[in-house]
Amino acid sequence: GERAGRVWIVAADGKLQAVTLRLGISDGTATEARGGDLKEGQDVIIGTVSPGAAGSAPRPAPSPGGVPRARL
Repeated sequence: GERAGRVWIVAADGKLQAVTLRLGISDGTATEARGGDLKEGQDVIIGTVSPGAAGSAPRPAPSPGGVPRARL
């Protein structure tokens, strides 16, 4: 079944705005976004990077401001 998810966008006023999505199939690396108030090609924030955070998982290269983004 579908699950709920959340991403963040930068609103026109420069503040972060939460966007709720319906998530579809996933292979553990990529997940289908089946619904939500997003436009094709819009930048979304999918997580944060903390300076000095421990862990061995690879992280996406941070964009300006240290926030990983994805493009739909």
